[in-house]
Amino acid sequence: MTNTASSFAVTNELKDDEKLIWHGQPAPGAWASAWIGVGIFGIIFFLFSIYFLQAAMKSPDTMTAWYGYPFIGIGVVLVLTPLWQFIVGKNTAYALTDKRAIVVRTFPGLSVRSFSGSDMDEIESKGVSDNGYGTVTFARRKSGGRKSDFRPDWGFYGIDDVKDVEAQLLKLKDAA
Repeated sequence: MTNTASSFAVTNELKDDEKLIWHGQPAPGAWASAWIGVGIFGIIFFLFSIYFLQAAMKSPDTMTAWYGYPFIGIGVVLVLTPLWQFIVGKNTAYALTDKRAIVVRTFPGLSVRSFSGSDMDEIESKGVSDNGYGTVTFARRKSGGRKSDFRPDWGFYGIDDVKDVEAQLLKLKDAA
């Protein structure tokens, strides 16, 4: 691990009766690319907001134009989401123990998500290259009743030896 804060956070999360099987960090670009759909939607949203603002400025009622600025702000946030997630990815660490999978983020604040074998859904590896680099997902994000959710599933993004990690996750799930 290159980020010592993330590595330290993972070490602190381990319980006395747990055995660390694997730990690593995502390639920041891999985590950011999982959010690219939000960025593309943001570009469309931003362009529509600019169009709306230009049309509203032609209106004799100048107050109408002010309604467009919050939408432009939302569009900018959506467009910048992949960049933000790149920074988050640089401050993320993964760990796999004999009892659970752990995702630790140290930016913008400490966030720890833990998944026991019974918490895991379908375990799936994605984008595996010839050198074993790829992503393995193991838990669906809860959408809060919405039919669609732009956020990617929980998993280990942009890791080496993805097939070995997937096999360990399957063992953990089967043991639950």
